[in-house]
Amino acid sequence: MFNPDPPIQVEAFASRPVVVVDDVLTDPNLLRGMAAKHWDAFAVAGHNAFPGPELALPDSAVQAFMLALHAHAADSLGLRSVISAHARLSVVTRQPAQLSPLQRMCHRDRLQSSPDQIVVAGVLYLFDDVRLGGTNFFEPLLAPAAIDAHMQACSGMSTPQYEALSHAPASYMLTSNAWFAHVGTALPRQNRMIWYEGSRFHGSHIEQPSLLVADPLLGRLTLNVFAVCERF
Repeated sequence: MFNPDPPIQVEAFASRPVVVVDDVLTDPNLLRGMAAKHWDAFAVAGHNAFPGPELALPDSAVQAFMLALHAHAADSLGLRSVISAHARLSVVTRQPAQLSPLQRMCHRDRLQSSPDQIVVAGVLYLFDDVRLGGTNFFEPLLAPAAIDAHMQACSGMSTPQYEALSHAPASYMLTSNAWFAHVGTALPRQNRMIWYEGSRFHGSHIEQPSLLVADPLLGRLTLNVFAVCERF
């Protein structure tokens, strides 16, 4: 399933690594076909703010990706072992006008973890059309307590309240603002996987939302992995 010797490079956005692995699978169309076959089982989750339907993957698939994480990114991200993990197939479908305030902001993957642990996230791009977008990374411009307060306040806002605060039209977050600096974008390519520390702020780089469709063979299909790991 996994390419035994894929090209790997490490990009540094604000001096923090993002591991980019190309040609990670020997046949990415197997996952695309799986998504199409089980499309009726995709659903919008109630526990996160992902802007589209998702399908959880079985433990056997999760474990396979944990082996890839160790082989491709453990040293660069400073992890020793995986404590827990889950993964899902996801398709972004919402147009900007349909986004909630939180979906118009960058975010962190804040899994339950302790100071001696690291949360690692992975995204496997499975779509053909690179215009569907990669992944943006941001660094906060305010102190942690102020950023936390800002995120908490925005989570309770209505769309008009958020627009009055942000002075920005409805869109996926693409650029810097008063609270965050855009520090880099991981570009998409079919069968490219990126690994990064999930606690850093990030979001989908979607400049042409008119291309988003509710079809795993034509839309922005990704495989998303989340793992709590022991640090070195």
